[in-house]
Amino acid sequence: MSLLIVTSTVYVNSSFTALTDPAVRKEQYVDSILFYLEKPWLTAMIVCDNSGFDFSTVATIQQLAASRNKQIELLSFEVDSDRVLKSGKGYGEGAIMNFILDNSHLIQQYDFFYKVTGRVKVTNIDEIVAGVTAPVTYFEKVGVNLNRNSKAVDTRFYRCSKDVFIRYLSNAFLNVDDSNGYYLEHAYFDALNENGLHYYYFDKVPIYKGVSGTTGLSLSHMNFKERIVYIINSIHRIIYYKVMNRKSKS
Repeated sequence: MSLLIVTSTVYVNSSFTALTDPAVRKEQYVDSILFYLEKPWLTAMIVCDNSGFDFSTVATIQQLAASRNKQIELLSFEVDSDRVLKSGKGYGEGAIMNFILDNSHLIQQYDFFYKVTGRVKVTNIDEIVAGVTAPVTYFEKVGVNLNRNSKAVDTRFYRCSKDVFIRYLSNAFLNVDDSNGYYLEHAYFDALNENGLHYYYFDKVPIYKGVSGTTGLSLSHMNFKERIVYIINSIHRIIYYKVMNRKSKS
């Protein structure tokens, strides 16, 4: 049983977001939601929009969920737009997670969840989920070398214990300050590490397809430098898991 949370902001009110056209954003969100609903490992999905958009008005979403026998919950609220303008889109993302924890019925049925930023497709998510066999939390680091210290975790896609999130991450977004370079990625990293919480890396490097909300650039095609980074990251991951396996056997 796997639950996927999809976060959404159709109507943007942040100076730190490049793509603001609501029609385009809606189309991209719907495309991603339909993509994930086709996944055989998925049993339930929560979609939550923090700009007041109601995805229940999109008939194809509920039709596909029903035809694939997926539970789906479509939530919507309006975040404090002034605070998002001041702090950045990471604040809005954190507010979504808290709204889900306070208002979702589906979240109560699961101890763990996957979370993905709504307009992004993780194209190798089937392989990643297949490699998750233990009840642990997974976050990707921001950077290439898994063995080096990093000050941020990737918040586009992760797997987290509900208990860990509620106790340690649910209020981290209150510290986000994009204008001073302190993003949600830093806030989550600090919350995890200050509380001594161990998290793992997925055994496969996530491959993203979509458009970056921050830069407006495509995530669909890797240039030469990005391919080299991906290869290096994959090699480090193999070494990382070999070391972890040796430690667990010793």
